[in-house]
Amino acid sequence: MKTDNQPQVSVCIPVYNGAKYIAETIQSVLAQTYPRIEILIQDNASTDNTKSILNEFATKYSQIHVEQNEQNCGMTANWNLVINRARGDYVMLLSADDLLMPQFIEKCLLIFEQDAVDAVVTNHLFIKSGTRSPRRKLVATGVYQNHSKVILLYNPFSVNFTLFSRALIEKMKVQGNLFRSFMTCDYDLCLRISLSEMRVAYCEEALGIYRVHDSNLSKQGKKMLRQAALVVLSHKNALQSHSRTAYRITLLRFMLRALFQLLRTNVYDGRLVGILRAEISREAIRFLK
Repeated sequence: MKTDNQPQVSVCIPVYNGAKYIAETIQSVLAQTYPRIEILIQDNASTDNTKSILNEFATKYSQIHVEQNEQNCGMTANWNLVINRARGDYVMLLSADDLLMPQFIEKCLLIFEQDAVDAVVTNHLFIKSGTRSPRRKLVATGVYQNHSKVILLYNPFSVNFTLFSRALIEKMKVQGNLFRSFMTCDYDLCLRISLSEMRVAYCEEALGIYRVHDSNLSKQGKKMLRQAALVVLSHKNALQSHSRTAYRITLLRFMLRALFQLLRTNVYDGRLVGILRAEISREAIRFLK
């Protein structure tokens, strides 16, 4: 039963051509053991059957609110649109093909009660062709603050399985939006949080399920690699101050990944390699001084 004195949680689901999985994703939110949830869905001008599926859910469940974009505005803009609609005390972004375990929100809120933190992120499973598999352990359960080194070396936290406080959402906004205009805007957000004074609690229990399939954005290797590198370089000054060794290791990793990409796929990103070579050379000179 809903009670007005419970904090409200906004689950924000951006979607584009998600007809294959969106119903299952919505059902996983409806199945949450925590009652006071609003489900906000932003359809980015889908051309498949997504719209009719969403309208059917919205008609049946009063907590589901759907908005349709007249034109496709791109991934990051759509994420910001749905986040900016949220009115909850706590907010999360959920991909239209991922799933939540029934106690995800309840257990995250319990951690908020126990620890003075600004966000709670949980571990997750992978699912591919109906088969679930665990994710390898990257970091331990605990509270992380000023943790840019952890993000650079392990990148262990998934935005899709993170519950944010309203205070964090408002503090991390840039020009009114939570996400900056990068394809890897989630990685950028994790880095910005790690460079702030925000406290992030990590729970090793897998309370989410990440779906692996051929249409995942993460399949776009060349673009994703370049965008991730540009994100890191955009925080160059702060990272050099907070975690210089990890910053240098990350640059070398990006270079190796770019070269490995060339060997594996015969795709060469000359622009990225040039940018990395110049920055690595500058860091080498500083190291030798």
